[in-house]
Formats: sequence, structure tokens, C-alpha cells
Amino acid sequence: MDSIFRPGQGIQPPVLAGREAEKRRLTAIARELQNHQPPSADVYILGPRGTGKTCLRNWFASELAHGTDVRCSLMVANEIKAPTSLFEELIKELPTSMAKRIADVLPGQIEVGIGSAQATWKRTHEPSLRDIRNAFAEGVQKSPFVLCIDEAHTLDPAVVGDILNLSQELRATRRAPFFLMLVGTPELQSTLQSAHATFFERSKKFRLGVLEQSEAERALREPFEALAVGFSPLILDEAVAKSQAYPYFIQLMGDCLQEALPEGEDLITQAVLDAATERFDREAAEFYQGRYSELEQEGLENAAVSLSRLFESRHHEATFLSRDLKAHLKSELNMCSEKVTSVFERFKEKELIWDQEPGRYKPSIPSLMTYVLAQFHADDLVDMFVQH
Repeated sequence: MDSIFRPGQGIQPPVLAGREAEKRRLTAIARELQNHQPPSADVYILGPRGTGKTCLRNWFASELAHGTDVRCSLMVANEIKAPTSLFEELIKELPTSMAKRIADVLPGQIEVGIGSAQATWKRTHEPSLRDIRNAFAEGVQKSPFVLCIDEAHTLDPAVVGDILNLSQELRATRRAPFFLMLVGTPELQSTLQSAHATFFERSKKFRLGVLEQSEAERALREPFEALAVGFSPLILDEAVAKSQAYPYFIQLMGDCLQEALPEGEDLITQAVLDAATERFDREAAEFYQGRYSELEQEGLENAAVSLSRLFESRHHEATFLSRDLKAHLKSELNMCSEKVTSVFERFKEKELIWDQEPGRYKPSIPSLMTYVLAQFHADDLVDMFVQH
């Protein structure tokens, strides 16, 4: 039996659970664009790795492709070296009928269309960035357009600023049916701030984290129901608990369960879960080790253990203000304020913690904190930080 679960990088799961509010908002935006109306704001999707950001982006692109005539460009940040190259690529995705009209602003030549419909025009002068932006804007006013950029937290601030300004100009000034979606880790917030485009603060932010219990259960249960496979009492709860309701782990658990299910069986029992858990624990440990190695490379193990102990004492259910977490680090590890701030920012960037609820921090993955503690016994802590 082919695997129905997709534990990978941005691979669409069989059930995109727990994102109904975000899907409803994106569906409404698709309708606005189809009616040649500009959405009121851009959308930024933020969350730790493995929370389904790219899956949500891909879902939206699929909805546009199958239900509208809105053009959608899916890009990754490392494809964008400068604002000029971005707009050159976007112009090529506009309808062929517009290409000749805007060809002069492109360096070299432009090729559009496929096969016998393909056409090429050469430039007649050296274009400026303003020329290229104007050409793209003219095309978008006639043809609704969506730009989705993944890994946007790695974009150069100058490029981010130009993209944000373009979106603002198209939607607010020209009333063009244009929509910008930026997808990235929680670092995206800092990247946007560095662009000094203050209006981004009024954009819609989707903050993706672990799923609610009921949605995590649905993400595991419904794909098996489609195969006429059920769960023994309490087994579904136990499987979800092991996954921590973390979207990537839910897909991994589902894949492990399907692999462990004997051929011809239609019930996931304790024996099946036990067999699946062997592989799940092994691959989860590899995942944790990768994250822990990132902390080791920067000498952050001691501070990570200290923070993990704090969350463990609250059973990973509490959220903390940044000032409380900083006070804890300063007290327990005798750090100066400057060092505490630096470590705290690195923990956010390394996704040990994050504020799914703005301003209140919790573990990105609770079980990662447990793994950190297992690697470092409290009695073995050694102060690796130098007070300034």
C-alpha cells in the first residue's frame, strides 16, 4: 500500500487540519482577486519549521489554479538576488498578450508562451528599476496576480522593502488586484522590521504552531478512515500525545503507523502503535539531535537546559513574557543583561521558543525541551558565558 502520509519538507498532507480560519481568509482573498478587487492587506505566514507553512501556501496556490484565472507565482527567497531580477521574472508570468507592450523595459530579450505560441522581443533601451516596476504594475492591473515567497526571512532587507512598497503601491494607489504572501520562520518579523516599511504592521499575520488536540486527532484519523482503518480505544489519543500535536510529527506518526499495520488488518491496536513507535522515536531523535547540534555550535547548551528546566517545571503548558524568561536566565546563569538579550534572541532564531501568541513565549516543540534536558544533567552544568 502506498504511503498516504507525507512527512517531508512542504509536502501536502492528506488532511490539512487545524488551518480552517486561515483557509477561510485565503478563500475570501481569492474571491476578491477573481473579481479584480485588491485585498485590503498582504498576508505573512510565520511559524517554526515543520508547522505546515509551505503546505498552506501550496494549498492556496492549488485553490487559485483550480477555481480562478488568477495567476500565481511561487518563489523561494534564494531565487531573488535583487529587485530588478524579481520584476523581470514576474513580468514573464503575465499573459502573453501583454508581453510585446512591455518587452522594451526588459534587459536582453523576453520569451513568453509555449511551442507555436512562443514569441521573443528584444529590448530597445536600458531599463531602470522604475521602468520595470511600472511595466509589471500595468500588467497586474489587467490580470490578477499573486506573489508567494517562501523562506522570506532570508531575503535581503533592500529587496523586502521594494517588494512591500510595490504591494502597497499596487493595492492602495493603483487599486490593482495584487496579493503578496510572505512565508518564513519567526525571524520573518525581524526581516520585515529591517525593511523600514511601517505599513507591514497592518498586514494580516498567520502564526502557525502545534495543533489543537481535536485537529491533531483529525489529521491522523481521517486518512485512515479513507482506507477503512480504525483505531482501538485510546490508541488515537496515545498516538497524538506522542506526536505532541506538532504537524511534522503527526505526519511521521501516521507514516509509521501505516507501515506497522499488517497487510489486510483494519484496526490500529496497541501492538501496531508499539511497533510504529520504534521507528518514530528513532527518527524523532535524529530530528532533535539536529536542533540540539545547532545550539551546541553556538555554545548555547547551558542556557537551553536552564530554560528547558523552567518549562518542564510547568509541564510545558505555561507561557512566559520575555522579561520573565530573561530574568530567569540572568538569575540562574549569572549573565549580564546584554548577554541575556543576545541569548534570548538566538533562542528565538533557533526556534527553541516562540510567541505563537504575540508577546507570550512557549516551547516551539515541547518534547525538544525534554530532549535537551536528557543531554545535559543539571549537576553537570558549566558556566560557558563570560560576564561583560
